[in-house]
Amino acid sequence: MKYSLLLSLLLLFSCSQDATYFDYINNAEQAILEQKYKKAQKNYINAFEKYNSGRAYDFYNLVLCAKILENNELVVQFLDSCFVSGFTYKDLTKVIENENTNESFLIAIKSRADSLHQIYLDHKKNESYKHLARLDSLDQYLSYAVQTDRNQYYVDSGYYEIGKEITHMLQQGIVPQKELFGFGLRKTYSTIPWGIIRHYFGMLNRAEIYLSKENPHHDFYHSVQNDSSFYFELLKLIKTGKFSPYILRDGLAYNKDPDPFGFTGIKIINIFKDTLPKGIEELARYKALQELVYVENEVSLGFIDSVNKNRAEINLCTYQLEQNIANYYAHANGGINDEDFFKFNHHPAIERFLSNKKVMRLNPDKRGGVNLLEWEKKKKKWRVVKYITDSQIIELKL
Repeated sequence: MKYSLLLSLLLLFSCSQDATYFDYINNAEQAILEQKYKKAQKNYINAFEKYNSGRAYDFYNLVLCAKILENNELVVQFLDSCFVSGFTYKDLTKVIENENTNESFLIAIKSRADSLHQIYLDHKKNESYKHLARLDSLDQYLSYAVQTDRNQYYVDSGYYEIGKEITHMLQQGIVPQKELFGFGLRKTYSTIPWGIIRHYFGMLNRAEIYLSKENPHHDFYHSVQNDSSFYFELLKLIKTGKFSPYILRDGLAYNKDPDPFGFTGIKIINIFKDTLPKGIEELARYKALQELVYVENEVSLGFIDSVNKNRAEINLCTYQLEQNIANYYAHANGGINDEDFFKFNHHPAIERFLSNKKVMRLNPDKRGGVNLLEWEKKKKKWRVVKYITDSQIIELKL
């Protein structure tokens, strides 16, 4: 009995010693779904302390957990971390300001918010950021090139050289410290531009296709397929929380079918202006309304085992946990601030604030098609505004 207990303790200690940044984060998010906020708080703090860093929306989620546990000291500490990591006071107004917040607390936070956020912005003066920004501009230029068989090789050569340049930076110890590259939502921000990752690994996936048929640039595509240096440098960053496995997953799955990491039942549904049914004219001025919609999919156990193996390699959370998170979003039954809690987390577009300040979302309907839902703040529930048939929507897989 003594030996088995000792062995268990040794195994527990060795596991905690080997835990990567995202091992802690995945445990924290699972705990949040189970409403075990103390456990979530502990995992977040362990991640930040062990790796002496953290990602912006992880700081944000810890602030929310600390608010629920009424740990004001921790709230203040990690609000500061949020500002230094990219959030502004305006971004966090709903978290900071409520009827229970005293005036001296607000004054103290406001007085620090701008100066702390400026520390984040000052990172854009670093030469490493400027170099990555130049590479990002070049990557975007290549992505706009006409994608024909004739010039695809030249575009792919450019993507490969950009990847090699960043690999060299990382090997020299020039590691970006802040998520300065993004497009609007905090979840999309990254230390390395998302587009570069997507285009580089999309090029590798395309190489598989090109090598399966006659191609005048066979040697090039063969050589890039055998070069894993960029991939392994990104894995090193992921282990310490300096890069997101979600962004690497997006790149590795780009131009690849089926998705090696498992399709979690989330779809983008675009409702274009010309197909908007009568009765929701207030939305007609939008060129397209995009929302993420949860759809339950039956999958085999063998499939789950396969995708979880792929996910583990890049420190991504398990297939089941991502399904649970998607379910949380779609049904708004997580139990804590349904409207706001995950707004800056995994899939923030699930509830998008439109210009009319209404929170609206699309949900699948048993009849087929979808329901347009509106969040009723006072009643804290969703109200069906309009049923939209399958014939009126265009579905695009992520």
